[in-house]
Amino acid sequence: MKVLFLALSIIALPVEAIVNLEDVHTRDFEAEFTGALGIDLDGASGNSDMNTININGQLHWQKTSHSNIVLLSYSYGEANAQVNTDNAFAHLRHIQHINSHYSWEVFTQLQNDHFARLSLRSLWGGGIRYKLSQGDNNHIYGVGTFYERERLNGQPSTYVDPITNNDWRANLYLIVGHKLNEQSHLYTTLYYQPKLQKAIDYRVLLQSGIKVKVATNLNLHIGIDMKYDSRPPTTVEDYDFNYRSGLEYRFH
Repeated sequence: MKVLFLALSIIALPVEAIVNLEDVHTRDFEAEFTGALGIDLDGASGNSDMNTININGQLHWQKTSHSNIVLLSYSYGEANAQVNTDNAFAHLRHIQHINSHYSWEVFTQLQNDHFARLSLRSLWGGGIRYKLSQGDNNHIYGVGTFYERERLNGQPSTYVDPITNNDWRANLYLIVGHKLNEQSHLYTTLYYQPKLQKAIDYRVLLQSGIKVKVATNLNLHIGIDMKYDSRPPTTVEDYDFNYRSGLEYRFH
């Protein structure tokens, strides 16, 4: 019931079932303002009681000379009455178009993840990007850097103290979208983020999946998320892997 109440209390926000960066970066929007909202719900009962909710959202303001993007995400889950997922994410990005291929961008982000000991990660950065469109394929190549500040929770049971890290990281990414037909397309987003001071300390973020249009403004999506950290905090695993499916409603 707690999960259901949480879902109903947040569904009024502009949320989307997946924070799909390919969707907002490679599409050519005709409307000045677009957005999406949705929700994923998974559960089980009987020998195992499990409930998981994932809600995400996007807002996109498109002009000839620039774009502004807001991305939101929240996940919460319980298994046998014990919380096993609790994280949130907010991202704001401004993209200034130089020409049809090149743009520069600046962004800021806030994030937390209770089960990765992450009390709060805040970052500010920027870079340049190159967009290439070839028929049904869209590619974006990005290179830049960002400054991050993260506060990690302590764990008294394992004698791990709280800690604050301040680092500069490179930000290299590839975003790919491939249109299969009028109803469906594949997408992939890949990030590589090494520390500038220590390249062996890096993160890899991957998101991939397929979207299928089931009605005029309604999409079904199936996808995976993968995160790898070569130097994770003490007591935290070096990777996370999630698979998901759900519905998304687009509006403009």
